[in-house]
Amino acid sequence: MSPHATSPEQYSEIKKQIEATRKKPLRCYNAHTKKNTRAVIRASGLPADNPQQSEEASHIGGNGNCKRRGCRVDVGVKRSADEVRAEVDKQIKLAMYGVEKPILDRQTSTGTAREMKSADPSKLEEDVAKELGEWLEKQPGGKMHPLLSLAGLDPTQDTPVEILHTILLSIVKHAWHNLHSNWSEAQQNLFTIPWQSTDISGLSVPPLRAAYMQYRNALIGKHLKTLMQTVPFHVHGTSDLDILIGNVLDAFAEVEPSKIIVRMRLHVLLHLIKDVKRYGLAIRNSTGNF
Repeated sequence: MSPHATSPEQYSEIKKQIEATRKKPLRCYNAHTKKNTRAVIRASGLPADNPQQSEEASHIGGNGNCKRRGCRVDVGVKRSADEVRAEVDKQIKLAMYGVEKPILDRQTSTGTAREMKSADPSKLEEDVAKELGEWLEKQPGGKMHPLLSLAGLDPTQDTPVEILHTILLSIVKHAWHNLHSNWSEAQQNLFTIPWQSTDISGLSVPPLRAAYMQYRNALIGKHLKTLMQTVPFHVHGTSDLDILIGNVLDAFAEVEPSKIIVRMRLHVLLHLIKDVKRYGLAIRNSTGNF
């Protein structure tokens, strides 16, 4: 992190270091073969919270019409780095004419954000566009997000769902609030007594502190993680991730269906199974630990 360099500027330098290993692989020792060897660095994924991952994928973000960096609303229609590069290139060319509306329309329809615009109203549009095109061509460095052209990496697909912000601090927090918001003190006590007696053997959670639940509107990630892993088993039990995700979406459809449309993080859940198959347990991508 830097207060001076933007995220793409920092990634540009990281990209140089990664690509340098292609021509000059790193010298290291292979403990298995007991021989010296060389290694090439590859970026296989970009774990982060959803806003940062949107920036990494040159995506407009969760407040746009196209909320998901990895697809076009329908899970089966994927975005790709090649597609994003082509779209950014079109927007840069449009920006050279100094007319903002066509660019905003493209951003709205594709969810792809650009990072450059210029205008010179004192000249004819074609002259301005030609001059700006020549100027851009002469500028050093990359002309768009460096991660869009890093070999072996596609930021639109290689940004695994991050459960701390997507689930714990969003969906679980909403579900917890809906559960306790209308409780009386007697109902609160009725919950804390059996919950404190939960057997947490084998769970990756700290000892339960049911008395702390009096601060139920001020819980943080570790508390919500504990609630997520224990409270459902007091209601019903299942080990099928697909069914669990369906249950979450069904529950929101019953309580507050508009959230499914406007909350990007609920849609992100549909991609969780794919990411678990590719990257392993979702807990590995909980960036809060770092």
